[in-house]
Amino acid sequence: MVVSKDKLLNSLFILIPFSLCLSTFLAEIISLIFTIMVFFFVLKKRYFVSIDKKFFLFLFLFHIIIFISSSLNPYPDLMLKGFGYIRFLFLYFVLLIFLINTDFSDSKNIAKVAFLLFFLVLFDAFIQFFFGKNFLGFENTGNRITGIFKDEGILGSFVIRFLPILLWFMTIANFNFQKNKNLFSFLLFFSLMVIYISAGRNAFFSSIIFSLVLLVFLSQLRKNILITLSLFLISIILINTFNIGKINPANRIFLKTFNQITDHKFHNKKTLPFKSNDKKYEIYVFGEAYHNNYKLALHLFENNFVKGVGVRGFRAYCRMQKYDSKIGYCSTHPHNTFLQIASELGLMGLTFYFIFLIFFLKQCYLFLLNKHKLDEKKVFLISISISSIFINFFPLAPAPNFFSGWNSYYYYFTLVLFIFSIRDLQNIRNTKFKNNL
Repeated sequence: MVVSKDKLLNSLFILIPFSLCLSTFLAEIISLIFTIMVFFFVLKKRYFVSIDKKFFLFLFLFHIIIFISSSLNPYPDLMLKGFGYIRFLFLYFVLLIFLINTDFSDSKNIAKVAFLLFFLVLFDAFIQFFFGKNFLGFENTGNRITGIFKDEGILGSFVIRFLPILLWFMTIANFNFQKNKNLFSFLLFFSLMVIYISAGRNAFFSSIIFSLVLLVFLSQLRKNILITLSLFLISIILINTFNIGKINPANRIFLKTFNQITDHKFHNKKTLPFKSNDKKYEIYVFGEAYHNNYKLALHLFENNFVKGVGVRGFRAYCRMQKYDSKIGYCSTHPHNTFLQIASELGLMGLTFYFIFLIFFLKQCYLFLLNKHKLDEKKVFLISISISSIFINFFPLAPAPNFFSGWNSYYYYFTLVLFIFSIRDLQNIRNTKFKNNL
């Protein structure tokens, strides 16, 4: 059977984010094949004047800032890393061109396969939780479920990042979740459960934000979301009460987080201005480890206010003796998106970050005002894309490495889905403007 180029492109599109459950390198290969095919079959024959040039220019300037910041630092490899990051700008362009010029009406079977593969990942995680090993023989790592990721604790992060992409793809492939509400609840519930049993704290709290955002924007599914969240809460209580499974996720998600937030120590050295018997009382933000990384990031920002220290420069400067002696050990990133951009891109990067946040919040406001003018499918697409922006660009502290390849794929996929989805909002605004002339 011969597979059409449209079906192949659609398959590669959803395979890029899904393949990250195997390796970043595989995602790079699939992206390259996808890009070549898009240039050959799409750009060769069709115009792309409908692309949002203003936002693309915004991203282009942001990547120029990344390159400049990385180039003006004493570590030669930082310049290469900064230059290498431009591939994600290229990926954004290709993905958006593809979405604008693609008909997904014949992609329902592809969406079914993507759903099945994702469910197998979820089911595999449950097997590991209940029996200590998954289908591949991978065991629990310490107090965490890792699933197919072997010894990496990123299962929860994968699920919460891929779930919105899958929901979006299934919707544009003509799955109607407003009519198939049980399917939506099923997918949401089991995703939330795997995120919880993975004991990934950032992923868990991000999933709660994701669900709450959907509650705000998806009024037709609000009842189903509330029921799903209630069942999820009951399941958590049962797991914790009866000590179900090979690990207790509550110990890491709730107890460890509480202990870190309330962590404090007495020190003779000068710290925060809380005194007790000639000693200073230092209060740590999310524990000593995170607190020290935050302090270093602020220190790097103060010393490199305009340009920062370059992409992934935090880890390089952290190893310098004058910084290492202050924090006791080094991390690869500050574990906070705001502080990472501040320390690695300086004021220039922060300016672009805040401009994007303002733009995003403005689009959320416009969507709430005009959602009644859109059909159910478009409302769902925009709602999903907005919720994914919240969990990727409004992360709770601590947060993953903003400039890692693995995370960047999800960030740029999220951006593409968002910009493509809100095109209808822009059309409504333009129509309203013309009518007022």
